[in-house]
Amino acid sequence: ILLHLIEVEQRKLHLELGHSSLFSYACKALHYSEPAAHRRISSARCISRIPELYPMLLAGEVSLTTISLIAQELTPENKTELLPQLSGASRKKVEKLVARIRGGAPAIRDRIRPMFAKAPIKVTAGSMPSGREQKQKPLVIEAAPKQGSEEQAPSTFSGENDVPEDANAMKYACSRGRSL
Repeated sequence: ILLHLIEVEQRKLHLELGHSSLFSYACKALHYSEPAAHRRISSARCISRIPELYPMLLAGEVSLTTISLIAQELTPENKTELLPQLSGASRKKVEKLVARIRGGAPAIRDRIRPMFAKAPIKVTAGSMPSGREQKQKPLVIEAAPKQGSEEQAPSTFSGENDVPEDANAMKYACSRGRSL
């Protein structure tokens, strides 16, 4: 497919087929997802600049992901230094190599992790979407104890009676197709 993309781009066949870009051609005509199309196009362009990569790809020494990660940094001037380092390299190793070339630390992926509150958190319920002004009632949500603690957290919403009255009214009105 990479050789196909190189040929299509060099001869501008994607334009004759009604696509404004090679990316559009890869997504719409070849049915690749956007990330997959981007990886293949950047890899194809890199292989057209550095033909020594293609035999490495066929031999399984480098992957499509590896080529797409290093594509912007790999030039004819630095290929003799970088190609041996790419052979058999994992994604993390290639990311570190790219970061070293760019002169920075490797990108750290965003993570979401749970945090435990040390004190109760007060949350104020918003007004109902009926348009009427309603009295706002503060809701208190108790913080859960840390794992391994012997204390049990109080059940905040254990049953229907624990739900604020205006929430039950909203639920009833919505189930009947009415507004409050």
